[in-house]
Amino acid sequence: AGRWRSYYENISAALAGAAPPAVTPESVRRGVALLEAAFASGGSGQEIHCRI
Repeated sequence: AGRWRSYYENISAALAGAAPPAVTPESVRRGVALLEAAFASGGSGQEIHCRI
């Protein structure tokens, strides 16, 4: 089971300016870059380097 309730409570607090977001845009960007590299590597069979 996830912690969805606390996640959405954090979003609400962040939008109200009462808390920093638990998930930052930078952490999302890094995760997406890693997933893109993994898919590219899987498709090509080659080692892919990415800077995260």
